[in-house]
Amino acid sequence: MVSMPINIMKPLSKIFRSAPSSPITLDAQIAALDAGPPDLIAATALGDGEEALRAAAVRKLAALVDAGTINFAELRSMGNTPAVLSVAGLCVNPAYLADLLGSITDLEQIATLVIEGSSSRIRQLAAQRIEDSVELTRLLKLARDKDKSVYKILKQKSDALRAEQERVAQIESDVNGSCGSLEHISQRVYDANYTASFEYYQAQWRKVEALAAPDIQERTRLAIERCRKVIDGHLQQLAEQAAETSRHAAQLAAREASREAAVVQAAEEAQRRSEAEALAAAEAEKTREVEEKARAERLAAETAALRRIGGLIGQVNTA
Repeated sequence: MVSMPINIMKPLSKIFRSAPSSPITLDAQIAALDAGPPDLIAATALGDGEEALRAAAVRKLAALVDAGTINFAELRSMGNTPAVLSVAGLCVNPAYLADLLGSITDLEQIATLVIEGSSSRIRQLAAQRIEDSVELTRLLKLARDKDKSVYKILKQKSDALRAEQERVAQIESDVNGSCGSLEHISQRVYDANYTASFEYYQAQWRKVEALAAPDIQERTRLAIERCRKVIDGHLQQLAEQAAETSRHAAQLAAREASREAAVVQAAEEAQRRSEAEALAAAEAEKTREVEEKARAERLAAETAALRRIGGLIGQVNTA
């Protein structure tokens, strides 16, 4: 069905007020809407007449939009956003209301619709637009006893926002804590727990590094460099100590080898002296034995000679 263009005319309430006849009842005015042209219904819905008459015109106007008799885009261009919202809230097509609410940039107007919107559907969609934590808290108090569905939406958004704020705060705490810990340890001298502490804090930092602000990342990078220099300095010191220990051990080993060589040499010299002395003693003994034998032989010869001489003397004396 082709929608009809809307020409603004007087609202129904003003037409009846201008008539000289007896006052027309509200029910009669509402009933007249059924027979009225779309222009009259739109003017009444968007006008400033009695609330009950305007509400009836809004319902009728929504039905005309659903039927395709009136183009919603044209209706929307006529102004009076609250009234058009009321119409959109009653239309079958949910896009009308969603698009119209999405076009509202005045956050105060959105907050007002959360509480004062003409339908729960409008209030719920408006509630979905609220992102400020202070405004959520304020509207929660107002909606608590007025619209449970709106209150639930606001509560869920408030809880989610609070959870996100707590998550962000925790991340910020973790980031600052990791950075601070690395900066602190980077100023310490090396001890038995230094490397383990550095590796632990660095692992904690890696978990949140991507979430940190650039200035925190730079501070932490410098702290990690200082920590590594402390560790490298300690390793260099250990290497130097090991080299010194190795040199000292080599010197001790050399001295011990020299001492042992001297001991062996002395033992060998003593052995040589002992062997020489033994050989000399053996030679001396041999010489002594030869001399003793020669002496004994001389003595025996002398004794034999004396005996012969004695015998000869005896023979001479006998003769």
